[in-house]
Amino acid sequence: MQIIENKPYIEKRTKIAMVVPLIALGFLFGGIFAFVTYPEWVWIPFILITVGFILANAGNYLLEHFSKRNAHHLRVIEALKGVDDSYTLLVYKLPVPFVLLDPGGATAIVVKNQNGQIRYADGKWQHRQRLLFFHRLGGQEGLGRPEEDVKEEVTRLEKYLHKVLPEGVTVPVRGIALFTGNLVDAQAEGAPVPAMQANKLKEWLRGDGRRGGLPAETRRQLAAALKLTKA
Repeated sequence: MQIIENKPYIEKRTKIAMVVPLIALGFLFGGIFAFVTYPEWVWIPFILITVGFILANAGNYLLEHFSKRNAHHLRVIEALKGVDDSYTLLVYKLPVPFVLLDPGGATAIVVKNQNGQIRYADGKWQHRQRLLFFHRLGGQEGLGRPEEDVKEEVTRLEKYLHKVLPEGVTVPVRGIALFTGNLVDAQAEGAPVPAMQANKLKEWLRGDGRRGGLPAETRRQLAAALKLTKA
């Protein structure tokens, strides 16, 4: 598999992810100090603590996506390790963070990094995890509705490809939800979109997710539009 990463983008956000939480702590402790030292100036600690919480949430988001331990791109690459050279993974190179080019088209991969038990049944998603409230408080993203996230990314990718491909050339686009948590137990049979644990991705690509190849000329035009050596 060919992996094409936007390394400057990843490195910049990884560095920011290390710094922002420290700045947030500075604002929070500064707010507490101001409250104790100058209790009559209520608005000062209020502003400092508010800014601290905003920065803390931003920092937790960046850590969740780019820290070495949880980095989404590393999880996706690991899940695809061993697939053959007919696949190309684009990482933060397009408007959609993770795009897998296969012989039959493009796949937008939506990463869900939650842990715990995830189930889809009766048209609803359920997420159960010990101390879930505290995980959420610490910045873990909510599960939400994966099918809506996938639909949004597919639409974004379709619009981008329509813009860069020659007129009249179309490439099939699909999307999947990929559960990448180390301690996740996901059962999503019957979900509106393909959804699976990371360790099931290769099996899906070789089975239910396998599709017929595009014409050679379409693949050439796709590679040219995305500035790739091959598609």
